[in-house]
Amino acid sequence: MICAIYDVLRYSTATHTMEDIAETLDAFSAIRERLQNGTYKRLSAAVAAAMGE
Repeated sequence: MICAIYDVLRYSTATHTMEDIAETLDAFSAIRERLQNGTYKRLSAAVAAAMGE
């Protein structure tokens, strides 16, 4: 996944600042952490239960 992120950023840095890139990488890191610790899985289960699935 890091390679895919690198490829996206490598071709788009001409229009983005280093601050933009850092913010994007921080966001990806936060998403990864939530995927690994089960946050999204718990939220998905809660939504499914609320909808009667």
